[in-house]
Amino acid sequence: MRQLALLGEETQRIWTHRQADVPQFVKPYVKTNKHDMADAEAICEAVSRPNMRFVPIKNVEQQAILSVHRARQGMVKARTAQANQIRGLLSEFGIVMPQGIRSIGKRIPVILEDAENGLPDILRKLLDRLNDHLKELDRQVEGPSGGRTGVADQAVAPGERSQSETGSDGYW
Repeated sequence: MRQLALLGEETQRIWTHRQADVPQFVKPYVKTNKHDMADAEAICEAVSRPNMRFVPIKNVEQQAILSVHRARQGMVKARTAQANQIRGLLSEFGIVMPQGIRSIGKRIPVILEDAENGLPDILRKLLDRLNDHLKELDRQVEGPSGGRTGVADQAVAPGERSQSETGSDGYW
C-alpha cells in the first residue's frame, strides 16, 4: 500500500481482525463461499458503506518498530521454552525447580556443582550448555541496560524513538 501511495494512488485499509480470513467488517457482505472474487465483491460493498472503519497505513518506521516487537515476542517465547526444557529435564531426575527465569539462573550453578545429587556427567554438560543458551536469550531480550528494550536498543538508534516506543507507556 505504501508503494501505491508513492505512485499517487489513494489507498485505505479496512480494519481487520487478525484471526479472520476475511476482515470482520467485510464478512457480512460475502454472499457465497470463500473465493477471491466473492471476497473482492464483498470488500467493494463494504467500502461503499458510510459506517466502515479504516485504519491508517503504517509508514516504514512504524512497520519496523512493529517488527522489532514481534521479534522480541519470539525471543521471549524461546526463552520461556528453554527454561521449561531445563526444568523438565531436572524433574526427570527428581530435582524440582520453581517457575521463573531468575530462579533457574540462580539454581543451575548450584545444582551443577552439587556432586551428591546423582546427575550424570553428560547431563551436567548438557545443562551447562542449555543454561548458557538461556543466558544468551535473556541477554537478547533484556538488553545491556537490564531493561525491557534490548531488541529495540539494537534496532533503533538512541534519540530516534518516541516516548511511546521507549516503553514509558508500559508496553516494553
